[in-house]
Amino acid sequence: MTTTSDNGKALDTQPDNGQMGKDPHIERLAKTFENSARRWELVVYPSLFAFIVLASYGFFLIYSLTYDVASLARNVNELTQSIEKMTTNMDAMTRSVNQMNGNISTMSGNISQMSNDMDTMSGNIASMTSNIGHMDGSMTTIADTIGLLAPMNERMEAINQSMIQMNMSMDRMNHHMGALDANIGRPLNRINSIMPW
Repeated sequence: MTTTSDNGKALDTQPDNGQMGKDPHIERLAKTFENSARRWELVVYPSLFAFIVLASYGFFLIYSLTYDVASLARNVNELTQSIEKMTTNMDAMTRSVNQMNGNISTMSGNISQMSNDMDTMSGNIASMTSNIGHMDGSMTTIADTIGLLAPMNERMEAINQSMIQMNMSMDRMNHHMGALDANIGRPLNRINSIMPW
């Protein structure tokens, strides 16, 4: 910027660049900005490192939890299959017991008839033979029913094992969830207390 003096000469009123560069206010502003940037580096870089560590550990805990949930789902599936097989065996056993009850009722009626018809023993020998045949069928049904109980005991043992594995998986899930809460909550509270806002 130039101005004209009284005698017509142009005067240069621009400030000297050398003097402008040595302004103490600008130097103080630059030092303050540099100190502020260093303070932010002391807060941001450790916070970023802590966040990366916590995120990695959180991913590991989520992966462990996912694995435990998958194991629990497999155990529940095995338990469901065992219960379905046990239901099938229980239906067969119920039918066998009903048939046995019918046979026992028939046998009781036949024995009563035999007691009442003792005077006509010769005519009742054929009926006794028939009743003994019914008894043999009932005993075969009882043997078959007892044979069905052995697989049911094996299914119950498989169910017990599945329940034990389910309890172990739930315990591992509780442990991982507690570790996740303890390991993420405390560092985040500490980071919140460090932050200037």
